[in-house]
Amino acid sequence: RRQRELQVKSAMIQETHHRVKNNLQTIAALLRLEARRTSSEEARCVLEESMNRILSIAVVHDFMANQGERLINLREVGQRLVAHMRQMLVYPDRQVSLHVSGPDIYLPVQQATACSLIMNELLQNAVEHGFADRSKGTVWLRLTETSDKVVIVVADDGVGLPPGFDLHCSGSVGLNIVQVLVRDDLKGELSLSSKTGVTATVVFPKSDGEVRQVGTYTGDSC
Repeated sequence: RRQRELQVKSAMIQETHHRVKNNLQTIAALLRLEARRTSSEEARCVLEESMNRILSIAVVHDFMANQGERLINLREVGQRLVAHMRQMLVYPDRQVSLHVSGPDIYLPVQQATACSLIMNELLQNAVEHGFADRSKGTVWLRLTETSDKVVIVVADDGVGLPPGFDLHCSGSVGLNIVQVLVRDDLKGELSLSSKTGVTATVVFPKSDGEVRQVGTYTGDSC
């Protein structure tokens, strides 16, 4: 009887995640329709950015609905985000390659959701701003871990940061979102460096007993 009760509870939780995912995708679809209707380029960009943020959250709920696990594979989330980003590239004069590498790193849902939003924002920034004056480029999403920390790196070989750039004084909504998520949700640190292109590094502590690594995958997903 207890086993049946657990199975029913698990099925209900999975169904809830499935419905949340569907609702988020519906909201994103409505924003997409509004973006197509507007004549304002600024409004269209804002709507598309909001749509991508919503879909990045939906990715985590999709994993929960299909796998029914308390832990989410960060590399699989990153691969899903990169695949979506490739589909959204609508610059006919640009050729941007996106790559993912790193091991299987499992995080609890709350951390995985924050990481999904963070990776989405950093990838989007790299694609939109790194190659404004270039016809092609490459963006890398690299995931690594140490004994007590998880590291997310998004790097590009684009134009780099503008002179005098100050992360803490940036007017970018995306970077402000990233800073809040890294500081408040992950209790970690964000840094930006600019040598050849821009490298954004997020480092945050593992949750005790919640993070595990499976396998030794280190290759590119492409």
